[in-house]
Amino acid sequence: MDIVYILLISQLMTMLFTIVMVAYVIKLYRKVKEIPQELWSEDSECVEVTGVDAATVIDKDVILESDNEVQKEAYLAMIANVEEDEIASMSRKEILRLQLRTLIEQEKIYLKAGLKLEEVALTLGTNRTYVTKMMMDLYHHTFSEQMNIFRLQSAQQDLINRREASIEDIALSNGFNSSNTFNKVFNQYHNCSPATWRGQHSD
Repeated sequence: MDIVYILLISQLMTMLFTIVMVAYVIKLYRKVKEIPQELWSEDSECVEVTGVDAATVIDKDVILESDNEVQKEAYLAMIANVEEDEIASMSRKEILRLQLRTLIEQEKIYLKAGLKLEEVALTLGTNRTYVTKMMMDLYHHTFSEQMNIFRLQSAQQDLINRREASIEDIALSNGFNSSNTFNKVFNQYHNCSPATWRGQHSD
């Protein structure tokens, strides 16, 4: 009897979850339909996929009360180096560029294995096309290329400073999916393996 009761409760919970998700998708669809069609153009400078405007991006209370932990951390790191009144006077484009640099250079999102361009675009409230454009403007490399460059720079420091750590540990702690990927990317940039490079730079 207990098993039947548990199964019944489980089915009811599943149905409730499904209803809530359907309602959410419908609500999201209605919001998306409200976005002007021209904003979906690939040539558009910035697409507001989250439905927020520039004022929301710089509203401290709204950001801090949201569930987006990455955006919270990025905002806090950003205002640590830039006065809030200065941020308020920035254009949407300038804010996005600052937030992107904050995510990469201060929050070090490149340390997350499997990080996708879409995740960064969603966090910033824009589209992947515009993030790609900003990456080229700021770093002169594609998103994946620049993530690997930062990962390699961090890994090189670890190869020297964490000599007791294995190559695999260093690979995983610096955002690479595996030691094989780390070796492959490292060799592309340095024409040698991480182990050989470490040996060449030992005291």
